[in-house]
Amino acid sequence: MKKVIAIALAVVMLATMGGIALAQIEPEEVNIVLPDGETATITKAVGIGDVGTVDVWGVVSADAGLTVTLDPAVRSGVVGPATVSFTERIAIDSGGPKYATVTFYYGDDTTQTEIGKQTISVTEGDLDIKPGSFPNSINTKKNGVTAVALLGSSSFDVTTVDVTTLRFGPDGAQPAHDLTVLATYIFHLEDVNYDGNTDLVSHYRTKDTGIAVGDTSACLDYDLKTPVGVTTVCDSIRVIK
Repeated sequence: MKKVIAIALAVVMLATMGGIALAQIEPEEVNIVLPDGETATITKAVGIGDVGTVDVWGVVSADAGLTVTLDPAVRSGVVGPATVSFTERIAIDSGGPKYATVTFYYGDDTTQTEIGKQTISVTEGDLDIKPGSFPNSINTKKNGVTAVALLGSSSFDVTTVDVTTLRFGPDGAQPAHDLTVLATYIFHLEDVNYDGNTDLVSHYRTKDTGIAVGDTSACLDYDLKTPVGVTTVCDSIRVIK
């Protein structure tokens, strides 16, 4: 059974003014890529000020084919000030990017006050360039590295990848870090898309990749430790210069 890792995302209180809680959703954006059939799970903490006894809930507006659900749908009878939590599950049927907005409120039968909004973008795929961002903007004029996440799934274990075969971009850049060193390799294993599966994050010197103005996608090539032939996975990019 696929493990589910819940990542806590804090909702920080900024001020209380005239009995109305002003808050900010942290982070304000979630940008993820999900392999086919995988679901992201995020646990949100929502804070309210000294507003008496209220209900707290979220309203989801999502593109067709993108599903965002909150559990529970409503936290009832919350006595402020308080912090309550919701489990947010995100799934996409195919394609993308698709977008959703989750707006949180508190109130009662007669009034409601907006706490804050969160925007979500989701794309189905097996590669996430610059995980956590969308669009994936790349400046080829600057020195630096580009992060690339090869996404694990319930049917793909990234630890089976032969890291010496990793190549990124039109010029086939090699990883900037020596992933054959165990301590370095372990540091590059993480769950970047909250689906409970380990992902392999590698970095490439941008100027070595061959990415150029006008390119709209970039690809990663790899083979497995038990060779089966090179696999190529791609993600969209926006080259700004």
